[in-house]
Amino acid sequence: MSFGTRKYVRQKLRDQYGKNPADWQPQGYLSQKMEDIRIYHKIEQESSDHQVDDVTWNDLEMDEIFERVNHTRSYLGEQILYHKLHTLEHSSDEESAAFEKRIHYYDANEDKRLVLEEKLCQIGKRKTDYTLPYFLKNTQIWRIGNQALFIFLQITLIFLLAASIITDSPVAVAGLIGIVAVNIGIYSITRQRYEVYLFSLGSLKGILDFAKWMMKDETCKNLYPQEQTKEALARLHKLSKMISVWQTRKYQSMSGDVASIFQDYLMGITLYDLVAFNRIMKLIEDKRDDVMALYCFAGTVDMEIAIASYRRSLEYWCIPEFTKEHMICGHKISHPLVSHPVSNDFTMSDRAIITGANASGKSTFMKAVAVNVILAQNIHTCIADDFCILPMDVMTSMALRDDVITGESYYMREIRYLKRMLGRFEKKEPVLFVIDEILKGTNTAERIAASEAILDYFSKGNQFVLIATHDMELVYAMQGKYDNYYFDSVIQGKDVCFPYTIHRGIGGKTNAIELLDVISYPKEIITRARKNLERSKI
Repeated sequence: MSFGTRKYVRQKLRDQYGKNPADWQPQGYLSQKMEDIRIYHKIEQESSDHQVDDVTWNDLEMDEIFERVNHTRSYLGEQILYHKLHTLEHSSDEESAAFEKRIHYYDANEDKRLVLEEKLCQIGKRKTDYTLPYFLKNTQIWRIGNQALFIFLQITLIFLLAASIITDSPVAVAGLIGIVAVNIGIYSITRQRYEVYLFSLGSLKGILDFAKWMMKDETCKNLYPQEQTKEALARLHKLSKMISVWQTRKYQSMSGDVASIFQDYLMGITLYDLVAFNRIMKLIEDKRDDVMALYCFAGTVDMEIAIASYRRSLEYWCIPEFTKEHMICGHKISHPLVSHPVSNDFTMSDRAIITGANASGKSTFMKAVAVNVILAQNIHTCIADDFCILPMDVMTSMALRDDVITGESYYMREIRYLKRMLGRFEKKEPVLFVIDEILKGTNTAERIAASEAILDYFSKGNQFVLIATHDMELVYAMQGKYDNYYFDSVIQGKDVCFPYTIHRGIGGKTNAIELLDVISYPKEIITRARKNLERSKI
Protein backbone atom coordinates (compact mmCIF):
# COMPACT_ATOMS: atom_id res chain seq x y z
CA MET A 1 0.00 0.00 0.00
CA SER A 2 1.52 3.33 -1.07
CA PHE A 3 1.85 6.22 1.37
CA GLY A 4 -0.85 8.20 -0.45
CA THR A 5 -3.27 5.29 -0.48
CA ARG A 6 -2.60 4.51 3.17
CA LYS A 7 -3.15 8.13 4.12
CA TYR A 8 -6.49 8.13 2.28
CA VAL A 9 -7.59 4.86 3.91
CA ARG A 10 -6.66 6.13 7.37
CA GLN A 11 -8.60 9.33 6.90
CA LYS A 12 -11.62 7.38 5.73
CA LEU A 13 -11.41 5.08 8.76
CA ARG A 14 -11.04 8.10 11.03
CA ASP A 15 -14.06 9.86 9.53
CA GLN A 16 -16.30 6.79 9.77
CA TYR A 17 -15.56 5.96 13.40
CA GLY A 18 -18.41 6.86 15.73
CA LYS A 19 -20.89 7.31 12.87
CA ASN A 20 -24.00 5.33 12.00
CA PRO A 21 -22.80 2.69 9.47
CA ALA A 22 -25.84 3.50 7.33
CA ASP A 23 -24.23 6.89 6.68
CA TRP A 24 -21.22 5.38 4.90
CA GLN A 25 -22.16 1.87 3.80
CA PRO A 26 -23.72 1.46 0.32
CA GLN A 27 -27.52 1.39 0.33
CA GLY A 28 -28.79 -2.18 0.50
CA TYR A 29 -25.31 -3.43 1.46
CA LEU A 30 -26.45 -5.93 4.08
CA SER A 31 -29.62 -7.16 2.36
CA GLN A 32 -27.43 -8.83 -0.26
CA LYS A 33 -25.08 -10.42 2.30
CA MET A 34 -27.21 -11.55 5.23
CA GLU A 35 -27.30 -15.20 4.18
CA ASP A 36 -23.50 -15.22 3.99
CA ILE A 37 -23.15 -13.43 7.33
CA ARG A 38 -25.44 -16.00 9.01
CA ILE A 39 -23.22 -18.97 8.07
CA TYR A 40 -21.03 -18.83 11.18
CA HIS A 41 -24.04 -18.48 13.48
CA LYS A 42 -25.81 -21.44 11.89
CA ILE A 43 -22.74 -23.58 12.57
CA GLU A 44 -22.18 -22.35 16.13
CA GLN A 45 -25.73 -21.75 17.41
CA GLU A 46 -25.89 -25.13 19.15
CA SER A 47 -22.86 -24.18 21.26
CA SER A 48 -25.04 -22.23 23.72
CA ASP A 49 -28.35 -23.00 25.41
CA HIS A 50 -29.14 -19.30 25.72
CA GLN A 51 -29.81 -18.00 22.22
CA VAL A 52 -32.26 -15.49 20.76
CA ASP A 53 -34.48 -17.73 18.65
CA ASP A 54 -35.54 -16.89 15.09
CA VAL A 55 -39.07 -15.80 16.05
CA THR A 56 -37.78 -13.34 18.65
CA TRP A 57 -34.99 -12.14 16.35
CA ASN A 58 -37.49 -11.30 13.61
CA ASP A 59 -40.09 -9.83 15.98
CA LEU A 60 -37.52 -7.41 17.41
CA GLU A 61 -36.06 -6.53 13.98
CA MET A 62 -32.64 -7.62 15.15
CA ASP A 63 -31.25 -7.61 11.61
CA GLU A 64 -31.70 -3.83 11.71
CA ILE A 65 -30.05 -3.69 15.15
CA PHE A 66 -27.14 -5.68 13.73
CA GLU A 67 -26.91 -3.26 10.82
CA ARG A 68 -26.84 -0.30 13.24
CA VAL A 69 -23.95 -1.79 15.25
CA ASN A 70 -22.05 -3.23 12.27
CA HIS A 71 -19.00 -1.01 11.98
CA THR A 72 -16.83 -4.07 11.23
CA ARG A 73 -14.04 -4.16 8.63
CA SER A 74 -13.86 -7.89 7.92
CA TYR A 75 -16.20 -10.75 7.16
CA LEU A 76 -14.97 -12.33 10.40
CA GLY A 77 -16.13 -9.34 12.42
CA GLU A 78 -19.55 -9.37 10.77
CA GLN A 79 -20.08 -13.07 11.43
CA ILE A 80 -18.85 -12.93 15.03
CA LEU A 81 -20.97 -9.83 15.77
CA TYR A 82 -24.08 -11.45 14.28
CA HIS A 83 -23.53 -14.55 16.42
CA LYS A 84 -22.76 -12.46 19.50
CA LEU A 85 -26.05 -10.57 19.21
CA HIS A 86 -27.84 -13.93 19.37
CA THR A 87 -26.04 -15.06 22.52
CA LEU A 88 -27.36 -14.37 26.01
CA GLU A 89 -24.79 -16.03 28.25
CA HIS A 90 -23.84 -13.82 31.19
CA SER A 91 -20.11 -13.07 31.49
CA SER A 92 -18.18 -13.25 34.75
CA ASP A 93 -17.13 -10.00 36.43
CA GLU A 94 -13.55 -10.62 35.30
CA GLU A 95 -14.57 -11.20 31.67
CA SER A 96 -16.82 -8.12 31.71
CA ALA A 97 -14.00 -5.95 33.11
CA ALA A 98 -11.60 -7.19 30.40
CA PHE A 99 -14.22 -6.53 27.72
CA GLU A 100 -14.77 -2.96 28.96
CA LYS A 101 -11.01 -2.38 29.15
CA ARG A 102 -10.63 -3.28 25.47
CA ILE A 103 -13.60 -1.18 24.35
CA HIS A 104 -12.25 1.82 26.27
CA TYR A 105 -8.78 1.29 24.82
CA TYR A 106 -10.03 1.23 21.22
CA ASP A 107 -12.09 4.36 21.78
CA ALA A 108 -9.29 6.28 23.51
CA ASN A 109 -6.33 5.27 21.31
CA GLU A 110 -7.09 6.32 17.76
CA ASP A 111 -3.67 5.57 16.25
CA LYS A 112 -3.59 1.97 17.44
CA ARG A 113 -7.24 1.48 16.49
CA LEU A 114 -6.52 2.73 12.97
CA VAL A 115 -3.61 0.28 12.60
CA LEU A 116 -5.90 -2.56 13.65
CA GLU A 117 -8.68 -1.44 11.31
CA GLU A 118 -6.19 -1.28 8.43
CA LYS A 119 -5.13 -4.86 9.09
CA LEU A 120 -8.77 -5.97 9.35
CA CYS A 121 -9.49 -4.20 6.05
CA GLN A 122 -6.75 -6.33 4.49
CA ILE A 123 -8.70 -9.43 5.56
CA GLY A 124 -11.71 -7.68 4.04
CA LYS A 125 -15.21 -8.80 3.10
CA ARG A 126 -14.83 -10.80 -0.10
CA LYS A 127 -17.98 -12.79 -0.80
CA THR A 128 -16.07 -16.06 -1.19
CA ASP A 129 -14.63 -15.76 2.34
CA TYR A 130 -17.95 -15.94 4.21
CA THR A 131 -18.17 -19.69 3.57
CA LEU A 132 -14.83 -20.29 5.32
CA PRO A 133 -16.46 -21.50 8.60
CA TYR A 134 -18.34 -24.18 6.66
CA PHE A 135 -15.13 -25.08 4.83
CA LEU A 136 -13.21 -25.36 8.13
CA LYS A 137 -15.91 -27.40 9.88
CA ASN A 138 -16.25 -29.91 7.02
CA THR A 139 -12.70 -30.52 5.80
CA GLN A 140 -13.37 -34.22 5.23
CA ILE A 141 -15.85 -33.28 2.49
CA TRP A 142 -13.31 -31.21 0.59
CA ARG A 143 -10.51 -33.73 0.44
CA ILE A 144 -9.72 -34.82 -3.10
CA GLY A 145 -9.60 -38.42 -4.26
CA ASN A 146 -7.83 -41.20 -2.39
CA GLN A 147 -4.69 -40.04 -0.59
CA ALA A 148 -3.31 -43.58 -0.33
CA LEU A 149 -3.74 -44.01 -4.10
CA PHE A 150 -1.96 -40.70 -4.79
CA ILE A 151 0.99 -41.73 -2.61
CA PHE A 152 1.11 -45.15 -4.30
CA LEU A 153 1.22 -43.45 -7.71
CA GLN A 154 4.01 -41.14 -6.50
CA ILE A 155 6.09 -44.09 -5.28
CA THR A 156 5.41 -45.99 -8.52
CA LEU A 157 6.52 -42.94 -10.54
CA ILE A 158 9.79 -42.72 -8.62
CA PHE A 159 10.40 -46.46 -8.95
CA LEU A 160 9.77 -46.53 -12.71
CA LEU A 161 11.86 -43.38 -13.24
CA ALA A 162 14.78 -44.94 -11.39
CA ALA A 163 14.33 -48.24 -13.25
CA SER A 164 14.26 -46.44 -16.61
CA ILE A 165 17.49 -44.59 -15.85
CA ILE A 166 19.37 -47.53 -14.34
CA THR A 167 18.24 -50.39 -16.59
CA ASP A 168 17.20 -48.54 -19.75
CA SER A 169 14.48 -51.18 -19.99
CA PRO A 170 11.74 -50.57 -22.60
CA VAL A 171 9.23 -52.05 -20.15
CA ALA A 172 10.27 -49.57 -17.46
CA VAL A 173 10.12 -46.67 -19.94
CA ALA A 174 6.69 -47.73 -21.13
CA GLY A 175 5.52 -48.04 -17.53
CA LEU A 176 6.93 -44.60 -16.78
CA ILE A 177 5.10 -43.08 -19.74
CA GLY A 178 1.91 -44.80 -18.64
CA ILE A 179 2.14 -43.61 -15.02
CA VAL A 180 2.90 -40.07 -16.22
CA ALA A 181 -0.22 -40.14 -18.39
CA VAL A 182 -2.34 -41.44 -15.51
CA ASN A 183 -1.02 -38.80 -13.11
CA ILE A 184 -1.56 -35.95 -15.58
CA GLY A 185 -5.08 -37.22 -16.21
CA ILE A 186 -5.88 -37.30 -12.49
CA TYR A 187 -4.29 -33.88 -12.02
CA SER A 188 -6.26 -32.35 -14.91
CA ILE A 189 -9.56 -33.73 -13.64
CA THR A 190 -9.08 -32.65 -10.02
CA ARG A 191 -7.12 -29.41 -10.50
CA GLN A 192 -10.12 -27.14 -11.05
CA ARG A 193 -11.78 -28.47 -7.92
CA TYR A 194 -8.99 -27.82 -5.44
CA GLU A 195 -7.95 -24.50 -6.93
CA VAL A 196 -11.39 -23.19 -5.92
CA TYR A 197 -10.24 -23.66 -2.31
CA LEU A 198 -7.04 -21.69 -2.88
CA PHE A 199 -8.81 -18.49 -1.81
CA SER A 200 -10.25 -20.13 1.30
CA LEU A 201 -6.79 -21.25 2.38
CA GLY A 202 -5.49 -17.77 1.63
CA SER A 203 -8.19 -16.33 3.90
CA LEU A 204 -7.20 -18.76 6.66
CA LYS A 205 -3.55 -17.72 6.27
CA GLY A 206 -4.64 -14.08 6.67
CA ILE A 207 -6.34 -14.95 9.98
CA LEU A 208 -3.24 -16.76 11.25
CA ASP A 209 -1.03 -13.82 10.25
CA PHE A 210 -3.34 -11.33 11.99
CA ALA A 211 -3.35 -13.34 15.22
CA LYS A 212 0.44 -13.69 15.05
CA TRP A 213 0.82 -9.92 14.64
CA MET A 214 -1.52 -9.28 17.58
CA MET A 215 0.60 -11.52 19.82
CA LYS A 216 3.79 -9.72 18.80
CA ASP A 217 2.44 -6.20 19.33
CA GLU A 218 3.25 -5.23 22.92
CA THR A 219 0.05 -3.25 23.49
CA CYS A 220 -2.43 -5.52 21.71
CA LYS A 221 -1.23 -8.78 23.21
CA ASN A 222 -1.98 -7.47 26.70
CA LEU A 223 -5.60 -6.71 25.81
CA TYR A 224 -6.52 -10.36 25.30
CA PRO A 225 -5.66 -13.59 27.14
CA GLN A 226 -2.35 -14.62 25.55
CA GLU A 227 -1.89 -18.21 26.57
CA GLN A 228 -4.65 -19.80 24.48
CA THR A 229 -3.86 -17.74 21.37
CA LYS A 230 -0.12 -18.33 21.58
CA GLU A 231 -0.58 -22.06 22.09
CA ALA A 232 -2.97 -22.24 19.13
CA LEU A 233 -0.51 -20.36 16.94
CA ALA A 234 2.32 -22.69 17.98
CA ARG A 235 0.25 -25.76 17.14
CA LEU A 236 -0.71 -24.23 13.78
CA HIS A 237 2.80 -23.12 12.78
CA LYS A 238 3.24 -26.11 10.47
CA LEU A 239 -0.15 -25.49 8.88
CA SER A 240 0.68 -21.83 8.28
CA LYS A 241 3.97 -22.76 6.62
CA MET A 242 2.38 -25.44 4.43
CA ILE A 243 -0.37 -23.07 3.25
CA SER A 244 2.19 -20.36 2.51
CA VAL A 245 4.40 -22.66 0.38
CA TRP A 246 1.48 -24.22 -1.47
CA GLN A 247 -0.25 -20.88 -2.03
CA THR A 248 2.91 -19.13 -3.26
CA ARG A 249 3.62 -21.88 -5.76
CA LYS A 250 0.02 -21.92 -7.04
CA TYR A 251 0.03 -18.16 -7.58
CA GLN A 252 3.33 -18.46 -9.44
CA SER A 253 1.84 -21.12 -11.69
CA MET A 254 -0.96 -18.70 -12.56
CA SER A 255 1.51 -16.03 -13.70
CA GLY A 256 1.83 -17.60 -17.17
CA ASP A 257 5.63 -17.58 -17.63
CA VAL A 258 7.35 -20.65 -19.13
CA ALA A 259 9.13 -21.68 -15.93
CA SER A 260 5.88 -21.56 -13.95
CA ILE A 261 3.98 -23.55 -16.58
CA PHE A 262 6.76 -26.19 -16.59
CA GLN A 263 6.69 -26.31 -12.79
CA ASP A 264 2.92 -26.69 -12.86
CA TYR A 265 3.15 -29.70 -15.19
CA LEU A 266 5.89 -31.18 -13.01
CA MET A 267 3.58 -30.86 -10.00
CA GLY A 268 0.86 -32.52 -12.04
CA ILE A 269 3.07 -35.44 -13.01
CA THR A 270 4.15 -35.99 -9.40
CA LEU A 271 0.66 -35.28 -7.93
CA TYR A 272 2.48 -33.07 -5.43
CA ASP A 273 -0.30 -30.47 -5.23
CA LEU A 274 -3.02 -33.02 -4.60
CA VAL A 275 -1.09 -34.73 -1.83
CA ALA A 276 -0.11 -31.36 -0.30
CA PHE A 277 -3.71 -30.12 -0.40
CA ASN A 278 -5.04 -33.24 1.31
CA ARG A 279 -2.32 -33.00 3.96
CA ILE A 280 -3.35 -29.40 4.65
CA MET A 281 -6.97 -30.44 4.96
CA LYS A 282 -6.05 -33.28 7.32
CA LEU A 283 -4.03 -30.88 9.46
CA ILE A 284 -6.94 -28.42 9.62
CA GLU A 285 -9.22 -31.29 10.63
CA ASP A 286 -6.81 -32.40 13.39
CA LYS A 287 -6.36 -28.82 14.67
CA ARG A 288 -9.92 -27.60 14.07
CA ASP A 289 -10.41 -26.28 17.61
CA ASP A 290 -7.26 -24.16 17.32
CA VAL A 291 -8.26 -22.90 13.87
CA MET A 292 -11.74 -21.90 15.04
CA ALA A 293 -10.31 -20.30 18.20
CA LEU A 294 -8.16 -17.98 16.07
CA TYR A 295 -11.09 -17.36 13.71
CA CYS A 296 -13.15 -16.24 16.70
CA PHE A 297 -10.22 -14.26 18.14
CA ALA A 298 -9.68 -12.18 14.99
CA GLY A 299 -13.41 -11.62 14.53
CA THR A 300 -13.79 -10.58 18.18
CA VAL A 301 -11.16 -7.85 17.78
CA ASP A 302 -13.11 -6.45 14.82
CA MET A 303 -16.43 -6.81 16.65
CA GLU A 304 -15.18 -4.97 19.75
CA ILE A 305 -13.90 -2.03 17.71
CA ALA A 306 -17.38 -1.94 16.12
CA ILE A 307 -19.00 -1.83 19.57
CA ALA A 308 -16.69 1.02 20.59
CA SER A 309 -17.76 2.90 17.44
CA TYR A 310 -21.43 2.13 18.13
CA ARG A 311 -21.21 3.56 21.63
CA ARG A 312 -19.48 6.67 20.33
CA SER A 313 -22.32 7.19 17.82
CA LEU A 314 -25.04 7.19 20.50
CA GLU A 315 -26.47 10.27 22.17
CA TYR A 316 -26.52 8.41 25.48
CA TRP A 317 -26.03 4.86 26.67
CA CYS A 318 -25.03 2.91 29.76
CA ILE A 319 -23.22 -0.22 30.83
CA PRO A 320 -25.86 -2.47 32.44
CA GLU A 321 -25.79 -3.63 36.01
CA PHE A 322 -26.59 -7.27 36.74
CA THR A 323 -28.33 -8.29 39.90
CA LYS A 324 -29.57 -11.44 41.63
CA GLU A 325 -32.82 -9.67 42.45
CA HIS A 326 -35.85 -10.56 40.34
CA MET A 327 -36.19 -7.29 38.43
CA ILE A 328 -35.90 -5.23 35.27
CA CYS A 329 -35.27 -1.58 36.11
CA GLY A 330 -34.22 1.23 33.80
CA HIS A 331 -34.34 4.99 33.50
CA LYS A 332 -34.72 6.83 30.20
CA ILE A 333 -35.10 3.57 28.25
CA SER A 334 -35.22 4.06 24.47
CA HIS A 335 -35.22 1.95 21.35
CA PRO A 336 -31.86 2.00 19.47
CA LEU A 337 -33.50 2.35 16.04
CA VAL A 338 -35.77 5.31 16.89
CA SER A 339 -34.44 8.77 16.03
CA HIS A 340 -35.13 11.42 18.70
CA PRO A 341 -36.96 8.92 20.92
CA VAL A 342 -39.18 9.66 23.91
CA SER A 343 -37.52 7.79 26.76
CA ASN A 344 -39.33 6.10 29.63
CA ASP A 345 -38.57 4.91 33.14
CA PHE A 346 -39.74 1.39 33.86
CA THR A 347 -39.51 -1.13 36.69
CA MET A 348 -40.83 -4.66 36.51
CA SER A 349 -40.60 -7.39 39.14
CA ASP A 350 -42.58 -10.13 37.40
CA ARG A 351 -45.60 -9.45 35.15
CA ALA A 352 -47.25 -6.41 33.55
CA ILE A 353 -50.08 -5.62 31.15
CA ILE A 354 -49.90 -2.50 29.01
CA THR A 355 -53.01 -0.90 27.52
CA GLY A 356 -53.48 2.17 25.39
CA ALA A 357 -54.65 3.60 22.12
CA ASN A 358 -53.56 2.45 18.70
CA ALA A 359 -50.15 3.85 17.71
CA SER A 360 -49.58 5.23 21.20
CA GLY A 361 -46.24 3.47 21.60
CA LYS A 362 -47.00 0.16 23.33
CA SER A 363 -45.27 -2.12 20.83
CA THR A 364 -42.23 0.12 20.41
CA PHE A 365 -41.82 0.37 24.17
CA MET A 366 -42.02 -3.40 24.67
CA LYS A 367 -39.46 -3.88 21.90
CA ALA A 368 -37.22 -1.28 23.55
CA VAL A 369 -37.31 -3.21 26.83
CA ALA A 370 -36.69 -6.57 25.14
CA VAL A 371 -33.89 -5.28 22.91
CA ASN A 372 -32.13 -3.61 25.84
CA VAL A 373 -32.34 -6.84 27.86
CA ILE A 374 -30.63 -8.61 24.94
CA LEU A 375 -27.97 -5.94 24.30
CA ALA A 376 -27.25 -5.72 28.03
CA GLN A 377 -26.11 -9.33 28.02
CA ASN A 378 -24.18 -9.60 24.78
CA ILE A 379 -22.57 -6.20 24.07
CA HIS A 380 -23.06 -4.57 27.51
CA THR A 381 -24.59 -1.49 25.88
CA CYS A 382 -28.08 -0.26 26.75
CA ILE A 383 -29.94 2.77 25.44
CA ALA A 384 -30.79 4.11 28.88
CA ASP A 385 -29.36 6.27 31.64
CA ASP A 386 -29.10 3.15 33.77
CA PHE A 387 -30.33 -0.40 33.33
CA CYS A 388 -30.36 -3.16 35.93
CA ILE A 389 -31.56 -6.72 35.28
CA LEU A 390 -31.45 -10.29 36.43
CA PRO A 391 -29.72 -12.19 33.57
CA MET A 392 -32.45 -13.85 31.49
CA ASP A 393 -33.47 -15.12 28.07
CA VAL A 394 -35.99 -13.28 25.88
CA MET A 395 -38.88 -14.77 23.89
CA THR A 396 -41.52 -12.83 21.94
CA SER A 397 -44.73 -13.25 20.00
CA MET A 398 -45.33 -9.95 18.19
CA ALA A 399 -44.91 -9.50 14.45
CA LEU A 400 -47.31 -12.19 13.25
CA ARG A 401 -48.94 -12.65 9.86
CA ASP A 402 -50.47 -15.42 7.79
CA ASP A 403 -47.94 -17.61 5.99
CA VAL A 404 -49.09 -17.71 2.36
CA ILE A 405 -46.44 -20.26 1.35
CA THR A 406 -47.34 -22.92 3.95
CA GLY A 407 -51.01 -21.93 4.17
CA GLU A 408 -50.70 -21.53 7.94
CA SER A 409 -53.15 -19.00 9.38
CA TYR A 410 -52.32 -16.13 11.71
CA TYR A 411 -54.03 -17.90 14.60
CA MET A 412 -52.19 -21.18 14.06
CA ARG A 413 -48.84 -19.41 13.99
CA GLU A 414 -49.70 -17.46 17.12
CA ILE A 415 -50.68 -20.50 19.18
CA ARG A 416 -47.54 -22.30 18.05
CA TYR A 417 -45.40 -19.32 19.11
CA LEU A 418 -47.17 -19.21 22.48
CA LYS A 419 -46.68 -22.97 22.88
CA ARG A 420 -42.92 -22.59 22.55
CA MET A 421 -43.09 -20.00 25.34
CA LEU A 422 -45.04 -22.39 27.55
CA GLY A 423 -42.32 -24.99 26.98
CA ARG A 424 -39.69 -22.56 28.31
CA PHE A 425 -42.00 -21.45 31.12
CA GLU A 426 -42.13 -24.99 32.45
CA LYS A 427 -38.31 -25.09 32.77
CA LYS A 428 -38.61 -22.35 35.40
CA GLU A 429 -35.54 -20.47 34.12
CA PRO A 430 -35.49 -16.64 34.06
CA VAL A 431 -37.10 -15.53 30.79
CA LEU A 432 -38.75 -12.33 29.61
CA PHE A 433 -41.86 -13.23 27.60
CA VAL A 434 -43.21 -10.37 25.44
CA ILE A 435 -46.63 -10.78 23.79
CA ASP A 436 -48.31 -8.10 21.67
CA GLU A 437 -52.11 -8.44 21.41
CA ILE A 438 -52.49 -11.99 22.63
CA LEU A 439 -54.69 -14.27 20.47
CA LYS A 440 -56.04 -11.46 18.30
CA GLY A 441 -56.35 -13.94 15.44
CA THR A 442 -59.67 -15.32 16.68
CA ASN A 443 -63.13 -14.13 17.73
CA THR A 444 -63.61 -11.93 20.80
CA ALA A 445 -65.34 -14.39 23.12
CA GLU A 446 -62.84 -17.20 22.60
CA ARG A 447 -59.92 -14.76 22.61
CA ILE A 448 -60.85 -13.45 26.07
CA ALA A 449 -61.50 -16.93 27.48
CA ALA A 450 -58.28 -18.47 26.14
CA SER A 451 -56.12 -15.41 26.86
CA GLU A 452 -57.31 -15.25 30.46
CA ALA A 453 -56.43 -18.93 30.92
CA ILE A 454 -52.96 -18.47 29.39
CA LEU A 455 -52.15 -15.35 31.43
CA ASP A 456 -53.37 -17.01 34.60
CA TYR A 457 -51.07 -19.95 33.85
CA PHE A 458 -48.13 -17.57 33.36
CA SER A 459 -48.91 -15.87 36.69
CA LYS A 460 -48.06 -19.07 38.58
CA GLY A 461 -44.37 -18.93 37.69
CA ASN A 462 -41.50 -16.57 38.40
CA GLN A 463 -40.73 -15.52 34.83
CA PHE A 464 -41.16 -11.99 33.47
CA VAL A 465 -44.27 -11.52 31.31
CA LEU A 466 -44.95 -8.27 29.41
CA ILE A 467 -48.29 -8.11 27.58
CA ALA A 468 -50.01 -5.47 25.45
CA THR A 469 -53.76 -5.73 24.90
CA HIS A 470 -56.85 -3.76 23.94
CA ASP A 471 -59.09 -6.17 25.84
CA MET A 472 -60.07 -4.39 29.06
CA GLU A 473 -61.95 -7.51 30.22
CA LEU A 474 -58.59 -9.25 30.29
CA VAL A 475 -57.00 -6.40 32.24
CA TYR A 476 -59.65 -6.48 34.98
CA ALA A 477 -59.58 -10.29 35.15
CA MET A 478 -55.81 -10.22 35.81
CA GLN A 479 -55.83 -7.49 38.49
CA GLY A 480 -53.64 -8.49 41.41
CA LYS A 481 -51.68 -10.90 39.21
CA TYR A 482 -50.24 -8.38 36.72
CA ASP A 483 -49.08 -4.80 37.22
CA ASN A 484 -50.88 -2.28 35.01
CA TYR A 485 -49.40 0.37 32.72
CA TYR A 486 -50.84 2.41 29.87
CA PHE A 487 -50.01 4.79 27.03
CA ASP A 488 -52.34 7.63 26.09
CA SER A 489 -53.23 9.74 23.07
CA VAL A 490 -54.89 13.13 22.62
CA ILE A 491 -57.19 14.11 19.74
CA GLN A 492 -56.74 17.80 18.90
CA GLY A 493 -59.11 18.91 16.14
CA LYS A 494 -58.14 16.98 13.05
CA ASP A 495 -54.93 15.72 14.53
CA VAL A 496 -53.91 13.05 17.02
CA CYS A 497 -51.02 13.55 19.43
CA PHE A 498 -49.04 10.77 21.10
CA PRO A 499 -46.91 11.66 24.13
CA TYR A 500 -45.34 8.14 24.02
CA THR A 501 -44.91 8.17 27.81
CA ILE A 502 -45.84 5.21 29.97
CA HIS A 503 -48.04 5.62 33.05
CA ARG A 504 -48.85 3.31 35.93
CA GLY A 505 -52.41 2.13 36.26
CA ILE A 506 -55.32 1.24 33.99
CA GLY A 507 -56.07 3.83 31.33
CA GLY A 508 -55.37 4.96 27.82
CA LYS A 509 -58.20 6.25 25.69
CA THR A 510 -59.34 4.14 22.79
CA ASN A 511 -59.04 5.99 19.51
CA ALA A 512 -59.91 3.62 16.68
CA ILE A 513 -63.03 5.56 15.60
CA GLU A 514 -61.42 8.96 16.21
CA LEU A 515 -58.54 7.98 13.92
CA LEU A 516 -61.04 7.18 11.16
CA ASP A 517 -62.35 10.71 11.61
CA VAL A 518 -58.86 12.23 11.64
CA ILE A 519 -58.02 10.77 8.23
CA SER A 520 -61.39 11.88 6.81
CA TYR A 521 -63.47 8.72 6.52
CA PRO A 522 -67.03 9.45 5.32
CA LYS A 523 -69.21 10.99 8.06
CA GLU A 524 -71.80 8.23 7.61
CA ILE A 525 -69.24 5.60 8.64
CA ILE A 526 -68.05 7.62 11.64
CA THR A 527 -71.61 8.25 12.90
CA ARG A 528 -72.62 4.61 12.46
CA ALA A 529 -69.47 3.38 14.21
CA ARG A 530 -70.12 5.60 17.23
CA LYS A 531 -73.72 4.42 17.51
CA ASN A 532 -72.59 0.80 17.30
CA LEU A 533 -70.05 1.45 20.05
CA GLU A 534 -72.67 3.00 22.35
CA ARG A 535 -75.06 0.11 21.69
CA SER A 536 -72.34 -2.42 22.60
CA LYS A 537 -71.89 -0.79 26.02
CA ILE A 538 -75.55 -1.25 27.00
